[in-house]
Amino acid sequence: MKSLKNDAMYLGSPMFTSSSSIKDFKYLQDKLESRLLGWRSKCLSWAGRCTMIKSVAQALPTYTMSTFEVPKKICENLDAVTRRFWWNPKTPSGRFLAWKSWDALCLPKKDGGLGFRKNKNFNKALLAKLAWMDPWIPWLQDFKARPKNDNDQQFPIMVSSLIDSNSHCWKQELLEQLFDSTTKEAINKITIPLRPRNDKIVWLLEKNGLFSVKSAYNLCQNLPNTNQNAVEWSKIWKLKAHERSKMFLWRIAANVLPTKDLLAERVGNMDTLCNLCNEEVETCLHLFFKCNVARAIWNQITHNGGEINLISTIKGIEARVQEFLLSQELPPQHIHMDVTKWSTPPPNVVKLNVDAAILRNHSTLAVIARNDKGEVLKAWAKQSKCCDPLQAETSAVLWALQLAASESFMHIIIEGDAKEGSK
Repeated sequence: MKSLKNDAMYLGSPMFTSSSSIKDFKYLQDKLESRLLGWRSKCLSWAGRCTMIKSVAQALPTYTMSTFEVPKKICENLDAVTRRFWWNPKTPSGRFLAWKSWDALCLPKKDGGLGFRKNKNFNKALLAKLAWMDPWIPWLQDFKARPKNDNDQQFPIMVSSLIDSNSHCWKQELLEQLFDSTTKEAINKITIPLRPRNDKIVWLLEKNGLFSVKSAYNLCQNLPNTNQNAVEWSKIWKLKAHERSKMFLWRIAANVLPTKDLLAERVGNMDTLCNLCNEEVETCLHLFFKCNVARAIWNQITHNGGEINLISTIKGIEARVQEFLLSQELPPQHIHMDVTKWSTPPPNVVKLNVDAAILRNHSTLAVIARNDKGEVLKAWAKQSKCCDPLQAETSAVLWALQLAASESFMHIIIEGDAKEGSK
């Protein structure tokens, strides 16, 4: 029988770990640095670098991170190596200018970042998937939920103890006795199913209730629910243009172009006047909106330091135009405004239109029934304690079904404006 060495690997991951976890996982950093070494000799554009980082650099440790808890130091080193390659791809060491923080670059594209990942949080999200796939606690032998106060034997240990089976409502007196006002209000917003069913574990961060590494990573990142920035970043990435052009627009909007005003802030005393007009400070706003000289020849003057070569400038512009036209060779999309128009149901069919309005502490449900002539047969409205839009819309659909049964409508169509609620 063969014996394995202490440093044996399987599928790129160590089979045994020692007392020094940093030493065990140092190979991840070495592998990434060796991969980047081959890229440094290539003249990759910003868009090319972004693609390489996402598809290769941040994909290398995925398998290991899905099975091991990688040390925080190694994760930080992986982030540092990737960050250096993004801002300074030519040299593996020395100082460099980072025009934007790594935290900002790791934000989603819709929030102004580039969607890069923080390795430690990604490691946590991948390990959370293992825990989610093996929910062992509910199935422990002799497992029994217990109240915090063991002396209080009257404390109900099952959710069913809080439900009145006759009225199909929560027992308000018991809720008042056991919980504070905030908890009671939250429990009352939970809709009790009409039919008894088994409980199941639901991942609240996804509408379908299923766990996803992406939502777990966003939770670890503590990302904001809404975009607080003035720039609508999604418009940049949805443009029908070359990726290089979209990356350039992002650099302008993110204010990370090395213009003279930014260089003066980072480097120190230096001339900040525009090289083209020598009238105003060189900023992104000045270069692309206020300077009288054409934007197309700015790089020629600033970086080459020579006279303007009109022939090469024109050819460069033609190449960019051709590049843009090639990116447009997609099936034509006809943009039109969808006009919502109510239509009558087929003969002998009743159409029930449902809707829900979300207010601060409750929601209002409404149902209206019409026949095949468009005549209103009945209309109903009531308040509900649920404040979640999807839950309110679903409750409205369920209520419409109950009303149809009570009114003896044999053939019905239920129509609403929420796509998720109809699934």
